[in-house]
Amino acid sequence: VPITGGVIFGLIHCISWNSHFPSLIERNLWRTSAVIVSSALIFLSCDYVFLLYWRLNSYKGVHFTSHSVYNFCFHLIIIFATLYALARFYLLVKAVIAFRALPASALENVNWYDFIPHI
Repeated sequence: VPITGGVIFGLIHCISWNSHFPSLIERNLWRTSAVIVSSALIFLSCDYVFLLYWRLNSYKGVHFTSHSVYNFCFHLIIIFATLYALARFYLLVKAVIAFRALPASALENVNWYDFIPHI
């Protein structure tokens, strides 16, 4: 369930793929972060399951010929977790920074009597 929630969170950010961004760099960073957040949890869970399988089989007496695959997967987990954290942080910062370029209509007062007639 947490993996599904994280992937959905990333896919929600992918909805704004073709939105307007103040610069090309910000647009590319947004797209990259959205893809990383959408996909990193899937890769992390696959690596984690493989490491658990590796460890359980080593307890049962099945020994693999090399620990290089184990070390590779462990390093992949560290890399994906770091990329995921950085991408989530960028999406949070970008959401706050987006307030700098609000359109003028965002600052208009709303006359609630037009929308709620019973008041």
